[in-house]
Amino acid sequence: MIKRLIREVGNVHLTENKRQQDPADKEAVQAIREGQAKEALANYDSRGRVTVAKDRTEALHELVGEWVRQGALENLKGSMVFTQTRQEAHLANLACQAERIRHRKIPSFRSLTIGDEKLFAGDRVLFNAAYRAVGIENGYRGTVVSVDPIHRKLTVEIDQPLNPKPWQKQKKPSQVVTVPVDKLKRDDGRAPITLGFAATTHSMQGQTINTSFILAGGKMTDREMAYVQTTRGREKTFIFVDDAHAGEHLEDLAEAIARSRAKDLAHDVVDEVKARDRANDPRGRTKRPEVKQAEEKRPKSKPELKKASAIKGKPVPNPEGKGSPSKPLFTATPAKPTPDLRLHKPRQRPRLELRPEITP
Repeated sequence: MIKRLIREVGNVHLTENKRQQDPADKEAVQAIREGQAKEALANYDSRGRVTVAKDRTEALHELVGEWVRQGALENLKGSMVFTQTRQEAHLANLACQAERIRHRKIPSFRSLTIGDEKLFAGDRVLFNAAYRAVGIENGYRGTVVSVDPIHRKLTVEIDQPLNPKPWQKQKKPSQVVTVPVDKLKRDDGRAPITLGFAATTHSMQGQTINTSFILAGGKMTDREMAYVQTTRGREKTFIFVDDAHAGEHLEDLAEAIARSRAKDLAHDVVDEVKARDRANDPRGRTKRPEVKQAEEKRPKSKPELKKASAIKGKPVPNPEGKGSPSKPLFTATPAKPTPDLRLHKPRQRPRLELRPEITP
């Protein structure tokens, strides 16, 4: 869709990357954008930003360990873990929460259970459903201030600006809101509020954080996803992958990142087909003018003449000039007029008269 809009409307080119602060990160991001995945991975690997683990579980364990070493326990808002699937995000969230409990970063053990997760005060949360009564939209993130397990309410400090009601725009709304959990529902059965230490890449598009931790590899890996993942972190970006998806010298991961899955519109496909048809060549090659003129002057064979005449319904001329022209392959017969049924009156049945029987 973007390609067609660019052709018809025009576009604006990104000439300067202002999100990434490190010049080396800017070079790596530019390389991924241009499809040079090997150069980008070599850039990250030379600075110790790429970790290859034995399997997926160990890769997640290494990621959470680096998450702790980079000070994420003290700066939860500035760190984010990016995964490809919701299941991986769920496991990463539980692992990060376990590290907070192990380091005694939870002020109280009062918790509120939502779905398969327990939320404590100080946890990062992600809203998967909107609650517009206080201005919360789907995809908002925040930090839990307190929990009320009896009335099932959460007090959350929201990161994004709230979207208040029209009558509330006179005053600036507070970023700390109380949310009744049972009033937030989704039609697909997912939990309306989940832990927000980790999230899928699709749900975090457009967000900016200080340090990003990427669990790379998998069937969904491509150039577009890698570009979104590597451009979220403002200061640092760390990549973790298992040996099965990395390959020797990161060749398999580089091949997956270099592959683009940009989607085309049906209009683009139709335009390509029309362009091949206009070239009048089964292989889609453009013919030179002299070749087209030579083909037009070439005498047509008898099967070609029959085919052309059958389409027009005319007699087929004899190409050798002998005898009478052959008969057309088919002739159009005029259709019989349909009688107007309204001109025919329905037949009237004879009336039966009942007469009394007279006995002598």
